[in-house]
Amino acid sequence: MASVSAIFLVGSSHPYDGGLDPTFVVKLYEGDEAFWQATNIENSDLVMEMDPEGSSPDQIYKTGCELLNLLAHNFGVDTAGLIVFQGSSIAVPSANVENDLSIKLLFTTNV
Repeated sequence: MASVSAIFLVGSSHPYDGGLDPTFVVKLYEGDEAFWQATNIENSDLVMEMDPEGSSPDQIYKTGCELLNLLAHNFGVDTAGLIVFQGSSIAVPSANVENDLSIKLLFTTNV
């Protein structure tokens, strides 16, 4: 059974205070296999789902970034925040992986 081990909140930046107005939640589910799932916050509709090419933490994170880039391209979102839960296979991302994002990553945190 898969459980959520990381979450991206994705949306638009506020024009005045630089905060985040989230539109989508992108969850990393991990169990037997890892997969990312993006849903619309307002109506909980499934928007996209992606499976990583491999099982390494960098590949899992990179697949999440690819999904964020698709959301940016298809829906015009430009900002995200990342929360990584204890036990996740990914860690707060390294700079070399973050550079693949076409949107601004406001914060990353481990809980």
